[in-house]
Amino acid sequence: MHVVYQSGDRKEEADVEKDDVIVTFYTDEFDKRMIVVKSAEWTANITAYEKRMEEVKWKQAEQCAEPCCDECNLKAA
Repeated sequence: MHVVYQSGDRKEEADVEKDDVIVTFYTDEFDKRMIVVKSAEWTANITAYEKRMEEVKWKQAEQCAEPCCDECNLKAA
């Protein structure tokens, strides 16, 4: 896939593959506002983190007595 990142007058382009991580910086102080990280370890780390956060959300929902927020509404669904 070809990615185009534009902020103001600055435009950067990159070819990326599945599992690449795109990092953007929100200040013009960086030479490049967008970089592509090609690291299976980085991707695995983020995937594991997202899985743990989803499990925590479901555990919190199970402990709610009645639906009062988005997490609680998960168990009502």
